Amino acid sequence: KTGTDKVLGHAHLANCLKDPTKCHLPGCERGVCRPWGHYYDTMYNRWLGQYSTDDAERIQFLEIGFYTGKGFDAYSEFLPNAELHSIEVSCLPPGPLKEGK
Repeated sequence: KTGTDKVLGHAHLANCLKDPTKCHLPGCERGVCRPWGHYYDTMYNRWLGQYSTDDAERIQFLEIGFYTGKGFDAYSEFLPNAELHSIEVSCLPPGPLKEGK
């Protein structure tokens, strides 16, 4: 929903399994498809699932690495009762958020 890469592995895996000769990243060094994206949701459900309901205990949650904010949006939906915080530590020069700066 939020466009975060934290769960994009699922979206790319189906296409790779359907036709492993086609990769969504043309020019990759591997000869077979490599699904790009993470599967972090499996860990989130295991460790944070108990806090993902509207009546869950209130917790504080810190995301390190805000980048474009899509992950923070996903946490906001997944942890509706949490007090959410996010920080970005970056060596990039200052610039517009749309460029990840």
